[in-house]
Amino acid sequence: MASTIMSFCFRYKESELNMGENSCIDRCVSKYWQVNSMIGQMLSAGGRPPM
Repeated sequence: MASTIMSFCFRYKESELNMGENSCIDRCVSKYWQVNSMIGQMLSAGGRPPM
């Protein structure tokens, strides 16, 4: 996940993140945790994650 976020969100122009990069990271991490939570719920209910 980290390499995907880095290649998608970072442009390496400055030593600090700009607002667009921060927003991109927030969205990516939020989506990651949403999917992680859904898979955890499915597994605890005895289901299988989609392949």
